[in-house]
Amino acid sequence: MLRHHPSRAAGDASAVYVVHLAPDRTAATHQVEIRSSERLTALAPTPDGTRLLTASSAGAVSHWDPRTGALLASVTDPDGPVHGLSVHPDGTWIATAGAMLRVRDAASGRTVAGARAETPFTSCAWLPDGRGLVAVGERGLYAYEFRA
Repeated sequence: MLRHHPSRAAGDASAVYVVHLAPDRTAATHQVEIRSSERLTALAPTPDGTRLLTASSAGAVSHWDPRTGALLASVTDPDGPVHGLSVHPDGTWIATAGAMLRVRDAASGRTVAGARAETPFTSCAWLPDGRGLVAVGERGLYAYEFRA
């Protein structure tokens, strides 16, 4: 279970709490806090649950260990704020929505594909089969076929 609480006292800081549930899902076994000095705008777990990704208003896309709360890696979008993100169903690609819709290699963070629209993208999601990516912006819904 994930809970996100913007911290009003710390300006733009945010905290994400990762609550680990017992196998029967009736009680929490422990809780991990992930703190960011930036305002978080999106979060997504990897399919295997080994990483939690966050996006921020400053353009950072960060990879966290949800078991410990440790920051594992971070890359900054050169175009500014990232409003949404989505992890490919097999975990190999990360899509980010901002001034540009970017597809990044999950391991290196390198941009492998991108698209622009008339206005910034606000959200994105991979189709369940991983062959398509949809994004929404102020002017509508955009659909893309993605081939590696």
